[in-house]
Amino acid sequence: MEQWSVIVNELQNVNTPYVARVLEGPYATRDEALSRARSLAFEYKPKHPTFDKGRRVFEAPDGGITVFMRGAVSEHSFSLSVARELEPPRRAAPRPPRGRDY
Repeated sequence: MEQWSVIVNELQNVNTPYVARVLEGPYATRDEALSRARSLAFEYKPKHPTFDKGRRVFEAPDGGITVFMRGAVSEHSFSLSVARELEPPRRAAPRPPRGRDY
């Protein structure tokens, strides 16, 4: 069964510039997750900036969302994406040892 999640990529601090993590999910469909990502673009409170003085939100054709936030002294950004969690590939059954042809 497919499971979709909203992933955020955001600035943490000077030593760890950007960190990606699952923000919310799982959702049963891509549309559900994308709808939630669109809402989070306006609701999510990232670590930086401390004071949100305005946002500009852009959605790419592939569904990726970039948010530019004006802070007290500078502009910051974060991005949201929707992704399906992949299952590990199934390993093929081991082949039986081949005997010699006589």
